[in-house]
Amino acid sequence: MKKIDYTKYPVPRIRHHANPVLYFPLKQHKGNNFYYPPVFDEIRWAEVLVDGRPPDMLD
Repeated sequence: MKKIDYTKYPVPRIRHHANPVLYFPLKQHKGNNFYYPPVFDEIRWAEVLVDGRPPDMLD
């Protein structure tokens, strides 16, 4: 079996569902119409998930 040389290939790109505007610096954008979700201090898991517990894995 051939061994993969990870130093030979480029670094993997951001996942496909990431916003494409993240690839460019803010000064190169023509508008600031970005949507960022609000930051929550705490999450009530019972309102989000059926079992009411924090997730045990993240994607």
